[in-house]
Amino acid sequence: MNYIILLVGYAASVLSTFSFIPQALYVVRTKDTQSISLPTYTLFVLSVVLWFIYGIFLRDIPIMASNIVSVVMGGIILWYKIKEVIRTKAKEQRDTKGN
Repeated sequence: MNYIILLVGYAASVLSTFSFIPQALYVVRTKDTQSISLPTYTLFVLSVVLWFIYGIFLRDIPIMASNIVSVVMGGIILWYKIKEVIRTKAKEQRDTKGN
């Protein structure tokens, strides 16, 4: 395989994958997920899981590596978002029962 092509694949993998680190760190530190869309992150995490599986089938290291890291980063954000949605719904139910 042409090393330039492989280098481009690795560079794209690293850049796209690490672009999620600031968001994940922010969410972990602040627990703030109000501006994050639950359907968007659900679809995103599902898509990178499928990309990871695709990479396994192809035995393509850049695809596998970037997508497993993306699953972790996106999964962290998704987990905090789900917790926030559950917490908000529980609070709304308590507030409704109190009125």
